[in-house]
Amino acid sequence: MAVHIGIDVRLITDKMSGIGAYAFNLFRYLQRATELKVTFYDDDHFAEVKDFDRFSRRGWRKMAYIYWLNSRFPKILLEEGVDLLHSPNFVPPLWKGPPSVVTFHDMGFLRYPHTHHGWYAALFPSLVNAAVQRARRIITPSHSSRNEIIHFYPRAKNKIRVIYEAAAENFRLIDNQVELEQLRVKYNLPHRFILCVGTLEPRKNLHRFIGAFKIWREKNVQPEVKLVLCGKSWIRHQKFLQFLHSSGAEADIILTGYVPADEIAGIYNLAQALAFPSYYEGFGLPAVEAMNCGLPVMASNAFSLPEVLGEAAVYFDPFSQQDMIQAMNLVLNNRDQQIRLKELGLQRGKMFSWQKTAQMTEEVYLEALNM
Repeated sequence: MAVHIGIDVRLITDKMSGIGAYAFNLFRYLQRATELKVTFYDDDHFAEVKDFDRFSRRGWRKMAYIYWLNSRFPKILLEEGVDLLHSPNFVPPLWKGPPSVVTFHDMGFLRYPHTHHGWYAALFPSLVNAAVQRARRIITPSHSSRNEIIHFYPRAKNKIRVIYEAAAENFRLIDNQVELEQLRVKYNLPHRFILCVGTLEPRKNLHRFIGAFKIWREKNVQPEVKLVLCGKSWIRHQKFLQFLHSSGAEADIILTGYVPADEIAGIYNLAQALAFPSYYEGFGLPAVEAMNCGLPVMASNAFSLPEVLGEAAVYFDPFSQQDMIQAMNLVLNNRDQQIRLKELGLQRGKMFSWQKTAQMTEEVYLEALNM
C-alpha cells in the first residue's frame, strides 16, 4: 500500500500571496511527480464549512480555524489513513493526528511583532513553539530563514531542511506586444515605471521607498517614471492610503490591487525595474519571478535576499533612503547596467525550479516517516 501524505492547502485561494503560491505550486508538482498517495485538504474539509463563512472578521476566522485544526481535522486524517501531514503554513494539529512536517517561511512574527495584528503577535509564537515540538521535520526556504528559526527555537536545529522555492512556469520573457499592451490599458500602467510586488504590509518597507522615490523623481532627469504597487491590501490599509495621500508622491504612484499570477508576469515584462525594499524576507519570491521575466532587480540587502539573488541584483540598505536613491540612479540611468542585470537574472533564475522543490520535499516526507 502506498504511503499516504496529507497536505493542508487551505491557503490556495483566488487571491494567493506568498504562502498560498507556495502551497499551490507544491500541490501541482507533487500531483505530477510523486508516487506517493497525496490528499490535499482545503476549506471544503471544514466540518462546519458553511458556518465558518459567517466569521467575517479575519481574527475570528483564524481562531475558528485553529479550533477546527485541533478538533475535527485530526479525526478526518486518521479516518482516511493519512500517514503524514504537511502543514505549509507553520502550524499542524498540535495534540492529535498523524506525524507532521511543517514549513516555516520566516520568523517575522517574532523578529518584528509590532508589524503584525495584535492577537496574532501574541498567540502565534506559542502555536509555533508547539509545532516545533511536534513536527518531525521543518522545511524552510533559505539558509537565512534557517538561522532565524535556530535563533528563536534552538532545539529545532536538527529538524530543519532548507528547500528553495521557485517562480511558476508562466514567469518568463513575453514577446506578445498585443497582450502586453492590453495589460497596460487594463491596469492604467504608464510607459515607464518602477514596480513593487507584494502585500502592502509594513515589512515590505514601502513607506520608506516611496519617500526615496519622491526625492529621486524631484532630482532626476526622467520625471515620466512612475511607481506601480501590485499587491493585496493589508489590515491597516486605510492608514497606508492616508500616508500615500500626505506623501506628496500620490500623483506618481499607481495602486493596481491584487493582480492574478497569469497577468503579473506581463506587468514584470512591462516594467523598467523591480524595487524590493523589504527589511525582512524568508525567501523573496517576487524578486525571483522578476528575474525570470528579464526585469532588473533593486533589492534590500537584508536577510534572505542576497542569498537568493546573488549577483543578479543591485542592493541597498533598507533603512537608508540615500541608498535607495543611489540604486535607482544606477539602474534607471544606465542601459549597460540594465542589460547586465537582465542577463544575470535570467541565469540566476534557472537555479530554482518547482520540480526540484517537489522532489526534495518528497525526500523530507520519507525521511520523517522513517524516523
